[in-house]
Amino acid sequence: MREFVMVTARYLVYGCLIVLLAQLIKWDASQAEGDLKFSEQSYTEACQLVLLLFSSLLLWHIYRQSKAYGYVALLMMGLTATSLVREMDDPFDALFDGAWQITAFSVAAWVIFTVYKNRHTFLSQFFRFVSTPSFGMFLSGIFTTYIFSRLIGRKVFWQAVMEEQYFRAVKNASEESTELYGYLLIFIAVLELTYYHYRSKAQNQSGLSTDLADELQGKKLQNFSV
Repeated sequence: MREFVMVTARYLVYGCLIVLLAQLIKWDASQAEGDLKFSEQSYTEACQLVLLLFSSLLLWHIYRQSKAYGYVALLMMGLTATSLVREMDDPFDALFDGAWQITAFSVAAWVIFTVYKNRHTFLSQFFRFVSTPSFGMFLSGIFTTYIFSRLIGRKVFWQAVMEEQYFRAVKNASEESTELYGYLLIFIAVLELTYYHYRSKAQNQSGLSTDLADELQGKKLQNFSV
């Protein structure tokens, strides 16, 4: 019953975050006019940066602290950190042309090298990670942000929908709001992983191995479902 209450409470919070996100997008639509809606200077874009920043910081913390999910968190951070750099391409390119590409590829290269060097530990952590809700949520965020939002935001699609009344702001709104929702799913996945990190840490401090603790947790959920 305690586990049921914890799960329910967490997902109610996540539902509230989604509602707040939808309200932010609605409010942002009224803050500009014409093609300036959902531009690079919009609140929707700013919220994307905030979600990516906090996701990256939490994942870095897990990487530094967790023996159960450390290298998985590092790989996830490689994605969120490079996405953050990509979203900030204008400030980086203000330094010199190509600055964001060099920064993003440098981060990605270091993450891939570190994970590969510790690949055996990573694989054991990854198979543990797959059994958590965070894995499915993270994949959903990736599919939403990097696949669906790109496809739904195609100019040719919205030209076919609106025909002679084509309005670029509608295309921007669909793409940027869907992308923001995907980043929120990734952030929720990071929150879930943070929860499992601290749960695993508490179990280890109480003398249970991580594998045994996961097995006991699985039996509890199985008994609850019966």
